[in-house]
Amino acid sequence: MKEIDTKKALAFIKSNATDVPARTSGGFVIPEDIVKEIKTQIEKYDGSFAISKEALNKLFDWSEKNARNLYLQKKLNLQYPIEDYEWHVGLINKGELYKFEIRELKEQEDGEGQEPEIGE
Repeated sequence: MKEIDTKKALAFIKSNATDVPARTSGGFVIPEDIVKEIKTQIEKYDGSFAISKEALNKLFDWSEKNARNLYLQKKLNLQYPIEDYEWHVGLINKGELYKFEIRELKEQEDGEGQEPEIGE
């Protein structure tokens, strides 16, 4: 993977964001400046913003056609956790746009998501 031009990435996110129609042990690390700009755009666009999937993928030297929303969401939540909130990166507009937002954590009801005890 090639080195990211942070200034280009910041300029791209600033100019292309639109209103919506734990730590890593290795691998891709999202630069803090980019995360700050994502937060700024989320605030600017009332809680979420959309950006071209193909253009953002190209900027990060990823396949322009493949969706990386779950990968981005996982990396943001691992590298930049927010207490009582979580990063969400979805696909909208028939998979053409990434939608970035920060959501409140959903509380799991007792026992939900847990392994059943032996004998249950």
